[in-house]
Amino acid sequence: MAHQHAARSKGFHKKGAKVFSIPGTKPSIQNHTLLVSSGIPSLDALIGGGIAVGSCLLIDEDKYNTYASLFLKYYLAEAVTSKHKILLASADKQPSLILQDLPQPITHMPSNPLPKAPGAEGDDLSIAWRYKNVAMADQAQSSFGHYL
Repeated sequence: MAHQHAARSKGFHKKGAKVFSIPGTKPSIQNHTLLVSSGIPSLDALIGGGIAVGSCLLIDEDKYNTYASLFLKYYLAEAVTSKHKILLASADKQPSLILQDLPQPITHMPSNPLPKAPGAEGDDLSIAWRYKNVAMADQAQSSFGHYL
């Protein structure tokens, strides 16, 4: 009898909600729903980390349809890169043309980020000296998504 009890209590198994793991998703820190990236890091940060799986997001077009179509391209590119299944229908443009125009993922980061401006001296912020003590933007948000 003691042998059976010892065999059952060898490992610790926490009971609770199962966390699903789908490529290209992460759990929300607010309510543990799965989120997908919009493809735009600043938008993801603004809306709580991403778009909830199974939700509906309505983007109203601007006058020239610039930002809505740009959002669509980044969102689709993120889905394609994460190997999600997509259904694309359009009344304005052939879906195959939209898919051909998607941004490509960055495969590697350049070793030298950006060249310094002529006359720039290291970290000296002579004009914007107040920004020297301001913390850099949150880098954690860039770890989610592929940001093309």
